[in-house]
Amino acid sequence: VSLVPRDYFQSSLDEMFIRTIKTIYPAATWVDKTPNSNMIHLAPRFRRIWPNSRFVFMKRRFLENAASRAIKFPDYNFSQNCREWNEVMTAWLTVRSQLQGAAIEVDQRFLRDNPYEAAEAIQGLLKLTDTEKERLGQAFGYDYPERTSTNRKADIDISGMGWRDEQIQDFERFCAQTMDVYGYSTDAKYYQPGSETNGLVWI
Repeated sequence: VSLVPRDYFQSSLDEMFIRTIKTIYPAATWVDKTPNSNMIHLAPRFRRIWPNSRFVFMKRRFLENAASRAIKFPDYNFSQNCREWNEVMTAWLTVRSQLQGAAIEVDQRFLRDNPYEAAEAIQGLLKLTDTEKERLGQAFGYDYPERTSTNRKADIDISGMGWRDEQIQDFERFCAQTMDVYGYSTDAKYYQPGSETNGLVWI
């Protein structure tokens, strides 16, 4: 086995991925939505296998993520959610430099406030037609994707989250540092000073 080049096994695994995808998704285009951190770590490999692949990373501040999950899943585990949010956000940081020219980051607050600008950016990345861009902008503007509440303009302050002491400790342990890396604040301003343009980032 030691005489067999490592690339041989890697290429064989790539071929297996290609055959599997072609079987499951016979059309020319396919989409994977809401990947976990393991899938994000595989993004550079997917780009190597499929050179035309494109990646849209939808990021979100932990406060809004936690508020959303509390509504959708009342029995969710707060500590686990802290870890999962951090794992996904950190995974993206480790791979995005390998996806240059093939990815964008779109913050969900930016999507909320600038639906047509977000649609135009995605049009440029995915080579959508003008008609497709208009439909996408309408969907972003009126379907309210991933909304946490009926108040689309409500920005959250950590002081109003109602977290218990142990939840605040979990937030500080798992999320605070990653929030800083992305330029997020913990108040209703959403971003730290100087990070306001992080809503849409071309990689």
